[in-house]
Amino acid sequence: MLDRLRTPLAPALIVALLALAPARWLGWTNDAAALVWLPLRPAAHLGTVAAGWLRPPAPVPVADAQMLAAERDELLALVQRLRSDLEAKTRSIEALEGLPRPMHGRGRPIAASVVTTGPDGIATLNVGRRHGVSPGDPVLAGGGRLVGRVGEPVDANACVLIPASHAAVGDLRVRLVGDRGSDDSALCLLEPIGGAWTAEVDATRLAVGASVRLDDPAWDHAAQGLLLGRVADRSEVPERPLRARIRVVPSWRAGDGAALVVHRTSTEATP
Repeated sequence: MLDRLRTPLAPALIVALLALAPARWLGWTNDAAALVWLPLRPAAHLGTVAAGWLRPPAPVPVADAQMLAAERDELLALVQRLRSDLEAKTRSIEALEGLPRPMHGRGRPIAASVVTTGPDGIATLNVGRRHGVSPGDPVLAGGGRLVGRVGEPVDANACVLIPASHAAVGDLRVRLVGDRGSDDSALCLLEPIGGAWTAEVDATRLAVGASVRLDDPAWDHAAQGLLLGRVADRSEVPERPLRARIRVVPSWRAGDGAALVVHRTSTEATP
């Protein structure tokens, strides 16, 4: 009787031992292991449930959970604040580095940011008398662009930026520069209109896209030669065939996010 039982039990025992062996030993034992573990799974599940009853996880106190959530929110807010500060300082450095080379060493440039902008384009900057800013100081953007100048009044920690295209600035004497540089340039008078400028020029010169640079003795020396904008389009003047009317759009507009630089002409700050 025992001999009869040993004959079928021996292979079954070998298969069971191989099935229980680690899978990395024999890669083909996975299916056999599934067959062997099938009747044992209910008991294993009961063991897991019993272990949970005997050793339940320690609950996190509500106060501790709220404290952890508050600390997480504070850290997230700190990260966002530091990121915003870093981006603002990066823009300021880029604006200062973007000053034209001839301006280095002249005056005292200071980085500024737009705080608010009115519907007429006049903006408020975050620098004022305490920073040495005074009315008439030119305001620049990166790439040698002329934005406008500081208007009145100038508060202790804020000032008004009047864009160069604003009607309050009035006409501007500029130099239109074509593709050939100084060999292809002409002086003209820009008239502000609708946030841009218009002028009448020689119809035989200066195509659309020509750069427009300030050449006005009424402005500070630091602003001379800076880029105001570009010729956007031109139209013929019927009564004067040799003349054309151009429209110039500014190179900077409020809300474009560029950091600004106020080129201070005053030598001292005032309270």
